[in-house]
Amino acid sequence: MKTGKKCLVCTSPDKDAINEKMIAGLSVRKLAEEYDISKSAMAAHRSNHLPALMVKAKQLNEVDSATRLVEQIEKLYMRAYQIIDKAEQKEKFAPAVAAIREARGSLELLAKISGDLKSGTHLTLIYSPQWITLRQVLVKALEPFPDARAKVIEALEVHELDETIDG
Repeated sequence: MKTGKKCLVCTSPDKDAINEKMIAGLSVRKLAEEYDISKSAMAAHRSNHLPALMVKAKQLNEVDSATRLVEQIEKLYMRAYQIIDKAEQKEKFAPAVAAIREARGSLELLAKISGDLKSGTHLTLIYSPQWITLRQVLVKALEPFPDARAKVIEALEVHELDETIDG
C-alpha cells in the first residue's frame, strides 16, 4: 500500500486462510466479518497483494510440473539403459537397438526441455563419444554372429550416412 501503512491482511496470523478463501471466491464482506478486518482492508489486499501471490503460486506450480516431467523422462532414460543391459546379456540385439533409440529420444527431449537443444534443431549423435562407444560395444557383442554383425554394421553405416546428409 502506498500510504506507508502495513496491510492488515498480510500482517494477520490468518493471512494464509484469508488468501485461500479469497482465491476460492469468498466475498470481501464475509471475510471482513469472519476475521474482523475492514472491508476496505480486505479489498485493498485483494487488489494489491493477491494477484502477485497468485502469479507466484502459478510459477511455483509450473516449476513443480516441469521438475516432475524431467524426473519422468530421466526414469525412462534409465529404464532404457536397463533394457539395453539385459538385452545385451541375453544377446537379444534387436531389443537393445530399440532401447538405444528410446534412450536417444529421452536425451533429446531432456536437451530440448533444458534449452540445450532448440526446437527444430537437428541433433546428430553419430559423432558423440557415447555413440561411438556404444556402436563399438554393439559390433563387438555381435562377433559370434558374423551374419547379424555384418547386417547391423551395414544398417548403422547407411543410417549414419543418411543422418550426415540430412543434418
